[in-house]
Amino acid sequence: MPEEDRKEATDIEALRKEIEVLKEELAKIREKKNTLETSKERTASIGEAVNAFISSLMRDLAESITREISVVVAPKKIIVHKKPEVQISEAPANKAASLIAPLAHAERIRILQALQEGGKYATDLAQITELEAGPLHFHINSLVDAGYIMQERERGRYLITMPGRVALKLVEYLYDQLSKFGR
Repeated sequence: MPEEDRKEATDIEALRKEIEVLKEELAKIREKKNTLETSKERTASIGEAVNAFISSLMRDLAESITREISVVVAPKKIIVHKKPEVQISEAPANKAASLIAPLAHAERIRILQALQEGGKYATDLAQITELEAGPLHFHINSLVDAGYIMQERERGRYLITMPGRVALKLVEYLYDQLSKFGR
């Protein structure tokens, strides 16, 4: 076999090996793609389940509030309902305040709203809120301390927690109800 033929055969064999390696890598990439698509589908169905749960919770809350108001003033008449079993004065005020305090800033509400759409990095949140790093981390830390958001260990993204989703829905509900009174 002439020298050129041997070199060509060697080159062809090297290309075949390279093609096999590329086929294996392509198979791995396809497998990862399928895994990601499955993960996205699961995440979407989990998100739908969480939203359904929160909607159910909000409906129950609205019914409970409507049912348990002690006095409702209607035009030209007063309707008296059964008093709630637990009076507000009996509720642990410090605990209630610690649950509400982290929600008492517009930037924190914006952060929760942004995270409701999906995990975000601090740089993403900085762009959304237009805050510098120091003030942004102050608000993030308040939400983390309250348990309303968390940070992924591996990737560092911030995610909204179930209590954070519930708190945000309650803020939206409270805003909706109080805006009816011109607040």
